[in-house]
Amino acid sequence: MKTDGFGKKAAVSLIILFINFIATFIFILYMPEQVPVHFNTDMVCDRTGSRWLFIIFSAVFTTIPAVLYIALSGNEKMKKNTRIIDVWMTTLTLIIVMFNWLILFFVDSSCKNGNGSVDSSLIWILPSICGTAIALIGNYLPTLKQNKVIGYRSGWTLNNPQCWKLTHQLAGRMAFVAGILTFIAGIIMKLAGVTSATAYSYAVILMVAILIIVPNVYSYVHRDDR
Repeated sequence: MKTDGFGKKAAVSLIILFINFIATFIFILYMPEQVPVHFNTDMVCDRTGSRWLFIIFSAVFTTIPAVLYIALSGNEKMKKNTRIIDVWMTTLTLIIVMFNWLILFFVDSSCKNGNGSVDSSLIWILPSICGTAIALIGNYLPTLKQNKVIGYRSGWTLNNPQCWKLTHQLAGRMAFVAGILTFIAGIIMKLAGVTSATAYSYAVILMVAILIIVPNVYSYVHRDDR
């Protein structure tokens, strides 16, 4: 596959994901055959399963970006969005690798504790990772050119270049601010001693919901702008 002029950083991201998959495989070899595969809101194991389940997860999350990259690199119209695709692929790689090892840390911690509980001191990383990723994407979102693959794609944004531009400018600013606030929220909850995974999940879900709803409503309002 040729990467000249298109997605060289994205190609590097795929290599990193493959290395991550190999490292995960080696790590899992040293885990017990039966490991925790699900935790309740108090971060206590409530279901166990085969350790190889995590290899399947790692393989899936390595394959998805690869398929996405191949699909985008083969689309001539997407070459005008090379820069932001690189950013998105880099961000996606960051999220996958960090979540991969955060989950493995929880599982390994639960196995070592022997009582099904995990060390919850790193749960705050969840909103911090997501916040950083969203802020990075938001910084480049206004530069995204009109296309049918990525971005806020609706009938009115795809048919109206001005509506597309306005929507992605707003979404970019919102994503950057929301990402920073979510990152800070993670730090504050860490300092406040919050250890509930539910609280952190709500922070991330709220941010994502706002970023989905508001720009789409905004694009509808400006659907006739020229």
